[in-house]
Amino acid sequence: MDSIRTLITFVPTEFNDSGEDVMQKIIKTSQSIIDNYDVTTSLYAYEKDDRNRSVFITYKATVDDSQKEPKINGTYFINRNARTNTFFSINALNRICLKEIGRQDPTHRVNWDNYRDMIFIIKTNKDGEKVLGENRISRVCVVSIDNGIIEVN
Repeated sequence: MDSIRTLITFVPTEFNDSGEDVMQKIIKTSQSIIDNYDVTTSLYAYEKDDRNRSVFITYKATVDDSQKEPKINGTYFINRNARTNTFFSINALNRICLKEIGRQDPTHRVNWDNYRDMIFIIKTNKDGEKVLGENRISRVCVVSIDNGIIEVN
C-alpha cells in the first residue's frame, strides 16, 4: 500500500565541494528527487544556519509503505509542524520532550512556537554519541515541476 510521506533530502556534500553554485546544486538534487519519487508537491529548499551552511530539500511523495529505506542517499522520512515550519524526526521529538520536561512523555505537548523555523535531527558527534542537532533554517527557494520541467522561484 502507498501513502504520502514528507521526505527531506540533503544536498550531497560532493556538490558543496565541486564549485557549483547553490542553485545548480538544488536543481541537480531536485532532478534526482523527481527521477526517483512520485512527488506530490513543490520542493522547498532550505539552508541550515550551521557552520557548513548545509542545504536540504523537503517535499511530499507517494511512498510504498513496505519501503524501509529511501531511494536516494541522504534522504530521510521527516515530520513537520506546518504552523511553525519546524522539521523533526520522531527520535528528535523524544529528545525535545526530554529537554523540556526531563523525561519522555507521549502526552507532553511541545510548544512549537519556541522552535519556529528550525530543524531537529539526531546526529552522531565525534565521540560516537547520538545527540540532538538543532538549527535555525531559512528558505532558499521553491522548486516547481510542470510536465517534467523544473522551475525555480
